[in-house]
Amino acid sequence: GQYANVIYLSSFDNMTMLEQATWMSNVDILISPHGAQLTNIPFMPDNGAVLELSPVGIYQPNWFGSLAGTSDIRFAVLYTGANQTEETQIWMTSVKRKEQARRFGVCPNLNYVIKAVAQMLEDWRERTCPTVK
Repeated sequence: GQYANVIYLSSFDNMTMLEQATWMSNVDILISPHGAQLTNIPFMPDNGAVLELSPVGIYQPNWFGSLAGTSDIRFAVLYTGANQTEETQIWMTSVKRKEQARRFGVCPNLNYVIKAVAQMLEDWRERTCPTVK
């Protein structure tokens, strides 16, 4: 329809694979931190979109971006640190450093999130409801 529902889910913990796939099949636009839950992208409906929030020191846009691309899902990554180039050079140097970086919280600039989601909503409307303005 013309309106979007906002549903909060903190984790797929304690959900079966079928429950995860079913949940994702009802999500048109997903905002999610970088993590294994994004492997469920292929279960999203056609024309869906994902905004991945990348923590400080972690920036791998092709990791889940390629999965989204093969699933016809729009995809964007928002790096949540202060200096992507400098911080990823520090934290992406070894497996141990990457594991440490994964413990950082994800605190995005909300203005960037709002702008990205607004664009995703507009794109979604154009693809799914071409006559609705």
